[in-house]
This record gives sequence, C-alpha cells and structure tokens, in this order.
Amino acid sequence: MHGVGLIWALARGWQLTLVGFAIAPVFADVMAPQSNLVSKCEVHNKRAREEVAKQYYDAISNVRAIRAMGFKDAFQEKFDTAIDSALTTGVRGAFFEGCTYGVASALIYLAEAPLFYIGAVLIAKGTYSYLQMIQTLQLIVFSVSIGSQLMAFTHRIAKATRATCDFNRLLKLSTATDESKGILTPDLSGPVSFTNVTFSYPERPDVPVLRNLFVEVCENECVAIVSSSGSGKSTKVALLQCLHEPDTHCDRSSCPALDRHSLPPRPSSPSSLTCSMTR
Repeated sequence: MHGVGLIWALARGWQLTLVGFAIAPVFADVMAPQSNLVSKCEVHNKRAREEVAKQYYDAISNVRAIRAMGFKDAFQEKFDTAIDSALTTGVRGAFFEGCTYGVASALIYLAEAPLFYIGAVLIAKGTYSYLQMIQTLQLIVFSVSIGSQLMAFTHRIAKATRATCDFNRLLKLSTATDESKGILTPDLSGPVSFTNVTFSYPERPDVPVLRNLFVEVCENECVAIVSSSGSGKSTKVALLQCLHEPDTHCDRSSCPALDRHSLPPRPSSPSSLTCSMTR
C-alpha cells in the first residue's frame, strides 16, 4: 500500500512527491531512536515481570516449607520488592510507549504543513491545477500516514524480538553444568547427635515443636525418620543445616559439615518409589 501510493503520486505530480520524499528522513530519524528506546523499556519490563513470576512460583511451590520454617516474612518481602520494581518499571515504560502514538500522529500533521505550502506555490505558478494538487497531496498524505502508523507497532515488534532472543538463548544453553564437574566433596564423617534439644519457631514461641529430643546417628548409618505430619521431621533437617538455632544450647562440634544433598526430606503424601530405599 505504501509503495503503490508513492508510485501513483509520482505519476500525478512528481514535484510535490519529491517534497514528500524529502520528509522521509525526518520520519526515519525520529523512528530509529524511538524504536531503540521502546526496545530498552521492553527489556526492563520483561525482566521485572519474570522476577515477579519467579518470586510467586518460589513461594507457591514451597509454601509448606516456608510455613514450617517461618520464612513467610522473608519471601513476602522479596515478593513485594519485585512487585514494586515491576510497577515502577511499567509506569516509566508506559510513558515512552505512549509517546510512540503521539509522535506518530504529530508527524502526520507536521508533514502536511510543508506539503500544503509547496502545493500552493505550484498552483500559484500554474504548474499544478487545483485538482492535481489535491490528488497528489492526498496520495502522499495517505502513504505518510501508513508509514507513521508503523510506529504504533514498535512496542509489539520490540516485545516479539526480545522474546525471540530469549528463546534462542535458551536453545543454545549448554547441558553441562559446573556442579556436575566438581571433584571435591565435603567431609561427612562422624556421628550426628541431638542431645536434649528443644525448639520452637520464632512466630509461635509458645508451641514447642521439639522437646527434650535425643537422637544419635552413627557414622555410615542410613536413617529414615518416618512420622506423622507436623511431628518435626523437616525441623530436624533445618537444625542440621543450621537454618535455625535451637532454644536450648546445642553443641555442633561433633557434627560433620552437612550439605543439603545429604539430607533429602520427603513429603508426607504417599509416593511410589521406582527404586529401593537403599538406593
């Protein structure tokens, strides 16, 4: 449509059409930085939305562990921070994306002013008739309007481009990770013992979860703690990982340095295992 309109305008009146061609670089000079600015805003908006989705997913997928270990305030604070950041980024980006529509409409009216003036001069000199000038002017304005309306799709083009780049980056990610190449492992030798341990979560200090607990796991011994929900299985694991401090004094000098891969907690819901418990 854009090319057909310009060719038709050249056939009707090439002098006035050349004036329209002279205005084209102005559209390009305005559209290029506007497109780059909108693209940068879309990058920031997308990252902010992804951060909100990540915090929401982490909270929902680990809601039981968060409630059990008293991490609600920490996750709530991180989620609120992500929402505030997304709101600030969105408001800032909305201003620049809204300017795209304003600039597109303004360019049309700014382009019509010199075209009307040159057309009047050509009519005064007898080069164009009034009908020829109006027809040529309408064709040029029609073509310019189509070109300026492309700026309204700048943010959509930027969004699609950013999504394509992110998807391409995911496709090119290597399956090898640094964690799979390590050769050093922490020393896990030695017994693990709980001696007269009492613990209650900070949110409910009046409700003891563990009371006078005595548990000893010898070296090279595999132990599975099985009990009803709410009896403190995850709490014992959290204490071993030093996520909480017990109410009573606990001497960890005899406990080895444990990592989370050595303490796999299982959910309370029934699960079908495809291998033996030893494996």
